[in-house]
Amino acid sequence: MISLTNAPTSLLQLAGDLCDPKNLSAWIGIQEPGFIYYRYADEPLPFFWAARWGLIDVARFLLQESQIQITDKIIEKAAAHGSDKDTVIRLLLNQRGEEIRITDKVLQEAAANTDSGCAIMELLLDRKGHEIKITEKVMQKAAENEDCGLPIMKLLMSRKIDEIKITSKIMESAAGNWSDGAEMIRYLFEQKGDKIWITPRVLQAALRNPDGAEIVQLLYPRSYLIQKIMRRSRYQRQGRDARKWDKWIKRYRR
Repeated sequence: MISLTNAPTSLLQLAGDLCDPKNLSAWIGIQEPGFIYYRYADEPLPFFWAARWGLIDVARFLLQESQIQITDKIIEKAAAHGSDKDTVIRLLLNQRGEEIRITDKVLQEAAANTDSGCAIMELLLDRKGHEIKITEKVMQKAAENEDCGLPIMKLLMSRKIDEIKITSKIMESAAGNWSDGAEMIRYLFEQKGDKIWITPRVLQAALRNPDGAEIVQLLYPRSYLIQKIMRRSRYQRQGRDARKWDKWIKRYRR
């Protein structure tokens, strides 16, 4: 039985609205400072929404009921939201750690989290590192994260470097990162340079990046394709716009 004695009135009202599957207006139109909550009839209730919006107080309140089932979807949403210190995922690990299964999708959500992804990923590795495998998609999400992707990438490499393979898709995502693309490429070369293959799509992603010139300089020594284009197109002397490189890349793909 959930104790209602010390629960704030606003929290009880919000939790009650969450639990009412008929009251669709419970979420639509309710605005709190910094948040607008929405609920749809075909989505799970109520803990899903506490995890989805990082409502730590509501989640803590609802977890007093031992019959609440913690699904993979709930864990995924919890990994995607929350501040550095007070997160639903930390609450779940503390109270229901034995029930928590860290799937690849959970890791992808954490890697894509632009607010507290690094803190959540570190928490997951600390608590469940023995059962975590870092896949290509997880590394791609980190490479695409323009706010904290680089520290997430460094964290993953520091913990799981032996099992991480840097594929062309990861390199393409890193080359397309407008915030830290050059630093990501440099770091990946430092860690796994002798095992990285540069494809035309990696070069295309770099050329669409505002920092493409720096990234191309990093790729140049390791890419026969770039060297071939530079020799045969006489690009530097002609001073062509970087966007026209796509045509040259396609021409020399074979």
